[in-house]
Amino acid sequence: MTDCCPSTILDQAALDNIRSLNNDAEPDVLGKVVCIYLRNSPQLLRSLSEAVAKCDAPVIEQAAHSLKSSSAMLGAMKLANLLTELEEVGHNHSDVNSCELVSAIEAEFIQVCKALKAELQAACSDVE
Repeated sequence: MTDCCPSTILDQAALDNIRSLNNDAEPDVLGKVVCIYLRNSPQLLRSLSEAVAKCDAPVIEQAAHSLKSSSAMLGAMKLANLLTELEEVGHNHSDVNSCELVSAIEAEFIQVCKALKAELQAACSDVE
């Protein structure tokens, strides 16, 4: 898989919406949100993978929904769309393409994390 620049992985408008929340008391809202995502989302992805392996539809639906929402908020729309598909698999108690979807989600998740880390690096270099 090729490394893509952050602008092709993340919707910059979504990131700008989060940046617009900056204020004197909280000057780096995006940085905090990204750090929380990078800290918490790997566990959601693990839960999702385990749930698919066990065909645990309720956990698939819940974990996919949670990760979808936080990914979409950060502008990772391709990842959010893949998670929507998997959420529907869980909702419908179906295992159609679930393994393939998880593989695609894991690959896109890696790219999203790289892009988010690049955003953090860019923000830090803007301050220097």
